[in-house]
Amino acid sequence: MNSGENVEGAAGSAVVEKDMLTPEERRYEALHTIKNHTITAMGVGILPVPGLDLVALTGVQLNLLRKLGALYGFRLSDEAGKKLLASLLSGYLPLAFAAPAASILKFIPGIGIAAGVLAQSTLAGATTYAVGKLFLEHFESGGNFLNFKTTSQKLRQKIAEGKEFVKFLLQEENLRPYIEGALGRWFPVTTASQASPFWQADRHRKAVWTQFTGGTTPFDFTKNWKFTILNNENVWAKAMNRVVSEKVPVDKAVDELITRIKQVAG
Repeated sequence: MNSGENVEGAAGSAVVEKDMLTPEERRYEALHTIKNHTITAMGVGILPVPGLDLVALTGVQLNLLRKLGALYGFRLSDEAGKKLLASLLSGYLPLAFAAPAASILKFIPGIGIAAGVLAQSTLAGATTYAVGKLFLEHFESGGNFLNFKTTSQKLRQKIAEGKEFVKFLLQEENLRPYIEGALGRWFPVTTASQASPFWQADRHRKAVWTQFTGGTTPFDFTKNWKFTILNNENVWAKAMNRVVSEKVPVDKAVDELITRIKQVAG
């Protein structure tokens, strides 16, 4: 599959990230980016609305390509990125049928929804992992967006590797240290992790535990998939950083935040 032939103008001038990192630091950051987007994609797969999960997943994978490209000195437009993803993923027939089928299962009440969520979450994480690893290896070998090429066999191998990564990540002994290492930023979905003393050892974490175990409110991207883009951009933390580190007035930082939300989500 030659995905690069459809992205004329996708590669632009070098960006700051490339020159700020050593090769080892850049590769580490790239792998970290792939991991985070894989986890986000798994969350998108849980969306109960059929079809919405597929749309939101494209946004996650597009953001992954942009971030990986930035690390290696390349820019990517939305249009060019969508063409790359379509060329890469549509060429693998099992995936072309499996993703819509998993999404459609969510139309079936009860067992259909559960099966669809599980299948789509796993597939979303695995394909996002595969996309990231294929482009990472391509960039590491000196390639760019314009000359990207791969094969169905290699994509299939990376998706299988991605499924193993998802399976590894969801094991209790791996998931719990990852969640608790974030010091309360994430809340576990397994009852075993929720019962960990970690959540009772600090009053702030205990407040989080009480909130989640008492009932949850769906993320904003269940109502508007474009919030996945805002989530990946980390716009809320950036607004806080503007106030704390850059000493920007609070009202100015909030106005900038609201403007960006309106630009992306409407």
